[in-house]
Amino acid sequence: MRAALLTLAIAALVACSGRTIDRYVRSGDRYMGARRYAEAVIQYRNAVRLDPQSAALQRKLGDAYAAFQDFVGAAIAYESAWAMAESDVATAIKAGNAHMAFGDITGAAAVARRLLQFADRNVDAHLLLARALLEGGDLRLAEQELKTAIGLAPGNAVAYEILGDLQRRAGNPEAAEVSLLKATTLSPKEAKARVALAALYLESGRVDAGEQQLRTAIELAPDDPDANRAYASLLVSTDRCDDAEPYWLKVSNGSSDTSGTLSLADYYVYASRPDDALRVLTPLTTDRDEGGAARMRVASIYYDRGDRDDAERLADQVLAHEPDNVTALVMKSRLALDRGDRAAALELARHAAKAAPDAPAPAELLASLQTRQSR
Repeated sequence: MRAALLTLAIAALVACSGRTIDRYVRSGDRYMGARRYAEAVIQYRNAVRLDPQSAALQRKLGDAYAAFQDFVGAAIAYESAWAMAESDVATAIKAGNAHMAFGDITGAAAVARRLLQFADRNVDAHLLLARALLEGGDLRLAEQELKTAIGLAPGNAVAYEILGDLQRRAGNPEAAEVSLLKATTLSPKEAKARVALAALYLESGRVDAGEQQLRTAIELAPDDPDANRAYASLLVSTDRCDDAEPYWLKVSNGSSDTSGTLSLADYYVYASRPDDALRVLTPLTTDRDEGGAARMRVASIYYDRGDRDDAERLADQVLAHEPDNVTALVMKSRLALDRGDRAAALELARHAAKAAPDAPAPAELLASLQTRQSR
């Protein structure tokens, strides 16, 4: 009798767990549909906790992390899913792309090579390896992978897009243009190759041709952050600053992290609209871990307005959590110099220059202070 009751209890728990998993998954799916990716991650993660051996749940979690632009989390989830279903090539490619997205080219190359061991004719795996090799500076091997990919799929636009990038880096803009034009011909409704082609044209001074490509890219993908960022930057650099705001707003709205909003704030500062910059920056300053960049932008606005006390308060807040924050150290050095405390200013400038030896701002400040001291 007890054994029968125990069996029934276990069956009930399993059924209840299944219903709970389904509830989490349905909730996660709704959040994904509403582009509320942080909430989707939470729901899928809850489902994974209840069934950690489900490749399907791990894939959903990976997709949510990727949409939220947490590519480290995405890579871990995709790798977990792939480990449970080694024939799932699509998930393996997603894992490799996630590694690329957060700068782990070694991890991306490892995924591609593992995949090619049993799927040596997979074009996406060759392209993933080519991108990793290209970012690692091995242009020769990257080109070999691209030739293999093009041989397997002559109509693959992405292969020509990557080839164009390789040729541009190799100092061959003419060949790069041919490859990127080929990519736009093969995939005329994709924006990415057009953005790359625009960059190539702008680098060579062909502003009109570059602008036309960017306009076409935005027509094809109105919310594409790269296209909007590139076009907004072009408008600012060609003295059409007032026209750039809608595109910076799209960059801000399309970013799941703070980078787009910081770019929008920088635009407002450049356009002599500090109040608008403060409006978009202030909500970011409440995050202790990610608010440092926003705080220092606000501090810079305060400093320019002559509000030295608030500028120093924000710099101190940043340095309390990031002792080597170069922007905050430079700000503190300038504040010390304003008070006439050259010794403190020099010490802070030295700290900043040591923390970022290649950064121009601390080096210039340190040189200026040392020149003053020698007089």
